[in-house]
Amino acid sequence: MTAFLRRGSRWITLATLVLLPLSTVHIITAPRAVSLANLLILLTMLTVAGSLVVRAIRWEPLRDSSLLTVLAGLAVALIWGLAHSHPLSSGAGTIVSRFLLPLGFGMSVALLIANRLLTPGEFLAAIATSLVTLALIDFLQVLRFLPSADPARPTGVYLYPNTLGRYITYGVLLTSPWLIASYARTPNPGLVGGWLTVGLALLLTISYGAIVTLAIGLAFTAAWLPTQFRRLKQVSLAIGVVALIALLPNFSRLPQYQTKIHESLVSRLEYWSVAQAVLNNDHHWLTGIGLKTWELDYSQLVERYGPSPPLNWASPHPHNVILDSAVRAGIPGIVAILAFLAWPIYRVLRSSHDTYWWYMLGVAALSIGALVFGILDDPLWSDDVMPLIMACWFVLATLPLLTAKRPADA
Repeated sequence: MTAFLRRGSRWITLATLVLLPLSTVHIITAPRAVSLANLLILLTMLTVAGSLVVRAIRWEPLRDSSLLTVLAGLAVALIWGLAHSHPLSSGAGTIVSRFLLPLGFGMSVALLIANRLLTPGEFLAAIATSLVTLALIDFLQVLRFLPSADPARPTGVYLYPNTLGRYITYGVLLTSPWLIASYARTPNPGLVGGWLTVGLALLLTISYGAIVTLAIGLAFTAAWLPTQFRRLKQVSLAIGVVALIALLPNFSRLPQYQTKIHESLVSRLEYWSVAQAVLNNDHHWLTGIGLKTWELDYSQLVERYGPSPPLNWASPHPHNVILDSAVRAGIPGIVAILAFLAWPIYRVLRSSHDTYWWYMLGVAALSIGALVFGILDDPLWSDDVMPLIMACWFVLATLPLLTAKRPADA
């Protein structure tokens, strides 16, 4: 039984990581929305909990006080937003699916890492596998073998190309340093081919926010690579500069499909103006209007504060991480979210543990990517991204426990 639970918790966790972006479809929509990803995460948590009960794995408390502080601040901000949510049940669902379940999933992954049932490299390999799967679906939609939610652009298993682009961008930023370290150890053209395949899939989404985010994140990655990758750093940064010089004069000629860049920006300006009006006119900068009030009541909000007629009668969020956090939970929400997203950068900068440099650099790049993407969109509140981020953060906090006497297996 003990051996079965140990193996089971490992493989169920790996399967959940692979299937996470493929499982955001809701299998129950009323009276409470439940996605397949929610159930997979719950199954992972129950399996790991069962392993703890029968002592198949040992409990390893989280000793990183900085992460505990950030998580406590996020919990307080969510409770603060919940207190101003109407009805209360709408906010409660957000806390369960977007905080408690991801929190439990992150702890579960960290426990398996601490018990050596999972390595950081295997964790990243599972995410890379999901990216390749998304890329294949992307290509099949471009070739019209599979339907897409957008008639002109691939969306993968999502409703919007930007959502697909977001997950691919986060995954590429997270796994790129690991792929570089792996290739340096054992040169394998398949690694390069897989990375380029996923990158092409991202370009096909025509999600400019995701593509710009990827470029900035990869520039950070190249700049912070260890000294043994000096030539790669120089070549990568040179390619980036040349590409930027070539693209800027031709920006207006880039593919725009049905939603033009100008129209997309105008829509965001409308969201931002409505959010600012809600916060300023109704004095909600301190309290916010609730965790899900914006999404549920946007038609009334835009009718009151937006142009007539508005460009959009529905909006899941204000498309800006600052305004989104303020609308949900006021100034406490802004502070909590920014601290949560910036924590890996702080953690990496103050760490002298370089055995797993490729993991630390990947998580820092993901953190920067989420902050950059958050300028024009929602960087984390979804059933796939929040569990991914929470797991990444917990694994980063667990690395000091892995006092390996030999170089880490990338």
